[in-house]
Amino acid sequence: MWGVSESNAGGGVVGCGAQVPTVPCEFPMPGGCPNVMDYSGTGRKPKYCQQVVDGLRHAAYSAYRVASGAITVPAPGSHPPAPTGTPTPPHPVTQARADVAKLHEQLGNLVDRQLQPLLVQLVEALHIAADPDSATAEVDAAHREARTRIDAADAAAEDALARAVTAERAAEDARAAQTAAEDIAEQALTELDEARDQRDQHQRTATALADEVAETHTALAAAEADATTTTTALTEAHSEVERLTSRLAAAEAARDDARTELAATTQHLADVTESRDETRAALATERRELGEQRRRAELAEQRTARDDLTISSLTDQLTAARDDARDQAERAAAARAELAAATAQTTALREAATTATAAATAHAEQRLADARTRHDEQLADLRARHDEQLADLRAQLDRAQLDPAQPQTGADTP
Repeated sequence: MWGVSESNAGGGVVGCGAQVPTVPCEFPMPGGCPNVMDYSGTGRKPKYCQQVVDGLRHAAYSAYRVASGAITVPAPGSHPPAPTGTPTPPHPVTQARADVAKLHEQLGNLVDRQLQPLLVQLVEALHIAADPDSATAEVDAAHREARTRIDAADAAAEDALARAVTAERAAEDARAAQTAAEDIAEQALTELDEARDQRDQHQRTATALADEVAETHTALAAAEADATTTTTALTEAHSEVERLTSRLAAAEAARDDARTELAATTQHLADVTESRDETRAALATERRELGEQRRRAELAEQRTARDDLTISSLTDQLTAARDDARDQAERAAAARAELAAATAQTTALREAATTATAAATAHAEQRLADARTRHDEQLADLRARHDEQLADLRAQLDRAQLDPAQPQTGADTP
C-alpha cells in the first residue's frame, strides 16, 4: 500500500525526513481529501488514500457509491477519528457469566418483591386454616413453581446469550462479507481503470496505425507515380533497343566486310610470316657466330683480368715487403738509439754508484774511528774510576784491619 501523509496548512508534508514526491487523494468530497500519498513516479499512480475520514473509507468502491448517489459524504468533523489502538478482543464466556449473575440477581429481586407477599399471605392462611400438611404441600408446590420459573428464566437467559453470540457472529460475518465485497468492488474498479487505460492505449495505437496506413497510401501513390515514370522510361528503352538493333545490323554488315579484309590480310600475313621465318633463321646463324665471337672476347678479357689481378697482387706484395723492410730499419735505428741511451745511463749510474759508495765508505770509516775513539776514552775513564774505587776499598780494608773497633767512615762502596 502506498504511504499516506496528512498535509498541513501550508500544503507541505508533515514529517521529519526528506520530502518525497506526493499526489493528493482524489476522493469526491467537499473541499477535497486532506490526505496525500507518496508516489515515486514509477508504476500506476494511486487515486485514493484508503483511510477512514469522517467515518467513510476513501476507496474506489466508496467513491463509486458516492458518484452513483448510493451514499452521501458525511459532513467534515461529524465522526470522531477511529481509534488507532488495537481493539479489545471479545470475551463471550466472561460476558455470559456476568449476564447470568445479573439475571440471577434480577430473579432473586423478583422473587423477593412478588413472591414474598404471597408467602406471607400463605402463612397467614395456613395459620388460619391450621392445616400443617396442606400448608407444607402448598409451600412445596410454591417452591417447585418458583424453581420452575427460575429454571425457565435461566433457560431464557442462556437462550438469549446464545442468540446474542449468534447475532454477533452473524454481524462479524456480515462485516467480513461487506469488507470482502468492498475489496472485490475496489479490485473491479481498479481493473476497470486499467481497462480504460488499455482502451486509451489501444486508441492511441489505432491512431498511430491509421497514420501509418495514410503514410502507406502516400507511399503507394508515389510508387504508382514511379511506376508510370518507369513505364515511360521502358517505352523509351524499347525505342532505343530498336535503334540499337538497326545499328547492330549495320555493324554486322561492316563486320562481314571486315572479315573479308581480314582473310586477305591473313594471307598477306602468312607470306610475311614465311619471310620472317627465313629472316629469323639467318639472324639466328649470325647471332650464333656473334655469340662465339663474344665468348672468345670474354675469354680473352677473363685472361687479361686474371693477369691484371696477378700483377696487382705481386705489386701489393712488393709494396708490403718494402714497407716491412722500412719498418724494420726504423725499428732497428730506434733500438740502436735506445741501446746507446741505456748504455750511457748505465755508465752514469755506475759512476754515481761508485762515488756514492766511496763517500759512504769514508763516512762509515770516519764514524767507526770516532766510535772507537769514544769507546777507548770511555773505557779509560771507567778503568780510572774502577782503579780509584778499588784503591779506596783497599784503603778502607786496611784501616779496618788496623782498627777493628773504630767505626767505619768514608763513602759507601758502590
